Amino acid sequence: MSERNRGIDLFRIIAMIFAVGVHIVGQGGVLGAAVKHSLTYETARFLDIIFVCCVDCFALISGYVGYGARFKPANILYFWLETFFYSVLITVIFHFITPGQVNGNAVLTSALPVLFRQYWYITAYFCLFFFMPAINALVRNASSRFTVYLIASSLILFSVFPSITGGDLFHTGRGYAPLWLAVMYGIGAACRKYPVLSKISPVASLVGFFACAAITWAVKRGIELADIGFLNKYVYHEYMVSYTAVTTVIASIFLLAFFSKIKPKRAGWISFTCPLVLGVYLLHVHPLIFGNLFKDLFIGLASLPAPVMALAVILCAVAVFAVCASADYLRLLLFNMAHARQFCSFLERKLSSLFCLAVSSKTDPE
Repeated sequence: MSERNRGIDLFRIIAMIFAVGVHIVGQGGVLGAAVKHSLTYETARFLDIIFVCCVDCFALISGYVGYGARFKPANILYFWLETFFYSVLITVIFHFITPGQVNGNAVLTSALPVLFRQYWYITAYFCLFFFMPAINALVRNASSRFTVYLIASSLILFSVFPSITGGDLFHTGRGYAPLWLAVMYGIGAACRKYPVLSKISPVASLVGFFACAAITWAVKRGIELADIGFLNKYVYHEYMVSYTAVTTVIASIFLLAFFSKIKPKRAGWISFTCPLVLGVYLLHVHPLIFGNLFKDLFIGLASLPAPVMALAVILCAVAVFAVCASADYLRLLLFNMAHARQFCSFLERKLSSLFCLAVSSKTDPE
């Protein structure tokens, strides 16, 4: 299990391009500017449906890779350090460029990005990280029957029922919460333990993925046309287009099945790019960038013919990824020069020693 799966690393990269894509379509203004029910609008909506599985994909990857791996607190320390670096750096830059937008609250939030939810996924993942050993132990020790029961119960309660009602039935934040990431992490860990994905061919995986997207689009479109009472009020509030939607979950599992089986022949660029994925997220989703520079930046794409618009969105997503990854490479060089990972490993050893000392002093008999 120690050999690195470059197919999964490629999956990380594609998932982040999906994340950029969903932001281009949404925050970037493409979907909002398109004429309702036009071909361009429906195409943008279909792209949004394809891209929206990105969060579930990242949580699945974490479980798939994390199952059986040694728990390393140094990883979350490095994770926090990178988040802190961009949170503060971008705030300082904006302070000098547009001083009026950086107030005391922005400074405090940037200094404590996890506690003040500067990035929602970072905060949710930070919480999840400390429960990963427990989830791994549960999956490792559970029987196949109990694992199926647990996953089925979680999906029915947190995905199927909310997909029917269109609301946040059991307060998973429609996927913006540690609880939902934990569910997807557990599914990813179970997929690693049991060879269920190996029974799905790459072709079948892609067919299943696009079928899920088509079903989501068809259901949403059907509700719009039929004007179904209690469901219609959710139509323009992302009904069936959310991280917890059952078709989104299944689509992300199909993608995991696809990428877990492929073996890229030239994996050098994947090895180079994979460590930069988090930086792409931290850069383009920083509130000062996301709310000022990114907002409606791509609104002009909505005036293009549908096929051209679709291609332009994809190319823009790749371009944003490339620009942010290039910038993050400079951060990586700086961190390597400062021996950031070694420092985090040093802190892990010290904290682990203190924890063991504290626990032994309280539990050992006198």
